[in-house]
Amino acid sequence: MLITVEAMARHGDTDKAIYEKLGISHQTFYRWLNKHGEFCEAYKRGKASTDAQINLICESALERLINGCEYKEKRTELIANPSDPQNPKIQKQIITTKKIMPNLGAIIWWQKNRDGLRWIDGNYQEQQQFGDKRVIGFDFVEISESEIKAQAKLYKHQAQFVNTAHLYPALVGGYGSGKTFSGIRRFLKLAEMRNKQGIKDPLFFYGAPTRELIDTIFLLELEETLQGYGIPYKHDQKGHIFYVYSKDFPFRIKLLTLDKDNWRRIIGFEATDGWLDEFDILPIKHQPEIWRKCIGRLRKCDKATLAITTTPEGHKYVYQLHEEKKIELITASSDDNKSLPQSYLDELEGNYDEQHIKMYKHGEFVNLAGMQAIYQFKRSRLIDPLNYDDLPENLTVGIDFNVDPFCLTVSAMIDGVKITFDEFYIRNLAGAGSYESYTDKAMNILLAKYPNQFYNDNYLDKNAKRVFKLEARPDMTGAARKTSAGTTDLKIIRKYMLTIKGSCNPLVSERLKVANISMAKEQWKITSNCTELITDLEYVVTDQYGEIVKDGSEQGRYRGHLLDAVTYDVYHEFKHINGHRPTVTARCL
Repeated sequence: MLITVEAMARHGDTDKAIYEKLGISHQTFYRWLNKHGEFCEAYKRGKASTDAQINLICESALERLINGCEYKEKRTELIANPSDPQNPKIQKQIITTKKIMPNLGAIIWWQKNRDGLRWIDGNYQEQQQFGDKRVIGFDFVEISESEIKAQAKLYKHQAQFVNTAHLYPALVGGYGSGKTFSGIRRFLKLAEMRNKQGIKDPLFFYGAPTRELIDTIFLLELEETLQGYGIPYKHDQKGHIFYVYSKDFPFRIKLLTLDKDNWRRIIGFEATDGWLDEFDILPIKHQPEIWRKCIGRLRKCDKATLAITTTPEGHKYVYQLHEEKKIELITASSDDNKSLPQSYLDELEGNYDEQHIKMYKHGEFVNLAGMQAIYQFKRSRLIDPLNYDDLPENLTVGIDFNVDPFCLTVSAMIDGVKITFDEFYIRNLAGAGSYESYTDKAMNILLAKYPNQFYNDNYLDKNAKRVFKLEARPDMTGAARKTSAGTTDLKIIRKYMLTIKGSCNPLVSERLKVANISMAKEQWKITSNCTELITDLEYVVTDQYGEIVKDGSEQGRYRGHLLDAVTYDVYHEFKHINGHRPTVTARCL
């Protein structure tokens, strides 16, 4: 077995290929690496051989990039062959010696990694006090040599967050300022510290607003970091536990999704330390209770810590904690991450107004009370109504299940631009008891104008002039909301053979963010005949937390529902351009 392990490791096989060849589980494989010295040594000998070969190749390539090099280029000139037109004759061959100039990027990489303290961006040499740690050009004292090397890759705000002695630090920064990488480095430092305190295999927890954030941002960044340090790990997806098998400081991370009512399940475990990521995305009404529940889980050791990383969203709970002096506030701007491309920073400037740039780029708290929810909307951006006969076959329908008014918007993608060209603002003047199913009524009104094949075949006396394919993008609470007939709204929509996109509602702040960006990029436009929607866009404002205000006035209670309907639709169309995650990893390299 040991010969097999060493041979496969030398060949460059992955861990998965090795343990599958041995016929053992990945849990057993990593357990053997940690507990059986001969097994581990065989694995290391094989890996060392492979690494040495690859290092020689990489170093040779890097040397050529730094020094520049020459290569020969051969050019062949051909002439026609009268006797065989398919095979022209070679007239002559010209060999030219060409030179590749030294590569600036390779030179910068070499200097930073060989002598990082002299070649940090901006030649940063100032001295600053971080809690009880003194830093001179990122060279930390009172920590191990391996820790110094790791810390040398941190920017100032990241180093402060990782090393602070405060129990409740909060890194509040602009998009792409390196918050996630800072949190992971903090976990690694805490794991080493807890193990030195005699707490073996400590349990941390990581909480995020959505599962998508955990899977596509945190776990990818964590795995990349651990692979860079050569630390084995395992993700138990069923148990929502991430195991880190470091020989010196093993630890576990419990993964918590905090959207909807999932935060109520913060029970049944005891942890040494926690981390709430993008905390300000969560609704303000849930934030205080989430904070208290998380504090209540920190029972595993003395001086347990709970950290926050977030981009600010108005004056929400992180701002309140700061005002009450319950947290240590560390701020960062997108500009502080020198790894970000200038095009990304320029895009941030172009997507947001002045107040939102302060939040999303500079990481500043801003009071959003009274701000227009879709602040990118201007009447000058309206376009002319569309001709019915020119509409494409595929249409999308935004739906807000409100009793009075029940609201729908109709949109189409035309030449890469989403155009919202019609609205249905259906008042229920007789009250909720006057119909068996108001969703049924709305579907009939919609399909009478934009019939699909099912409605054409089953409800119309004669064939319609046009038949469309409709995709509904509704308020997903309709999966549980029932009419007086006892049938959920989504089942009624499916009864009319509309396809439904979505599984749960996005957060309000995310819907508004995507809508504003897509309008700024001119990827979403509205026709001038959507008068009720236009009124919503001009009337609806946000509160100090950045969430939609729906006041109880006679006018106010009828407003905002078309805005909800259309932003459900727009969000699903453009959520990939949300803009708050850079196209490169937001970390220091």
